[in-house]
Amino acid sequence: MRSVPDRSHAESKPTPLLRLWWKRWRERHRFARELPWIADEVLADYGLTRDEARRLCRRPFWRA
Repeated sequence: MRSVPDRSHAESKPTPLLRLWWKRWRERHRFARELPWIADEVLADYGLTRDEARRLCRRPFWRA
């Protein structure tokens, strides 16, 4: 008699999409925390104004 493979371990691993979302959320969260201390000149180097950076931080993580 053959046993049924245990798939509970495989199903408990996050999918690549969830990992990507988690990574984006962490990056935006970190950026939002550091935003008050980032100089406007540094933001300009990235081509962002302070308002654009704030908007970027408020976007949902699934809308990268």
